[in-house]
Amino acid sequence: MFWERPLEHALSNLKKNVNAPVRVVLWDGREVAFSQEPEVTLHLKGTRGATALMKPSLLSLAEAYIDGYVDLEGDLNAAIRGAEAISRSGSRPMFD
Repeated sequence: MFWERPLEHALSNLKKNVNAPVRVVLWDGREVAFSQEPEVTLHLKGTRGATALMKPSLLSLAEAYIDGYVDLEGDLNAAIRGAEAISRSGSRPMFD
């Protein structure tokens, strides 16, 4: 599928650049954790939720949640800290 390789690459780069108490679960069940002990799980419902992680910002992450493309499970404060850490990685290119 078109999304498979770019998404894997983007998540791999995020994992290298982000240390946050967050786990991301893709719509197909695959998981990526950004720390050894995640306190928050983001469930991406499909490719539209994944686009928020391609060039992450607080706005893109919030919009994905508000628009229903991402479900959140866990501590809200940890979710905010995780979103900040992920969005700071947005200044780095996700695709080389």
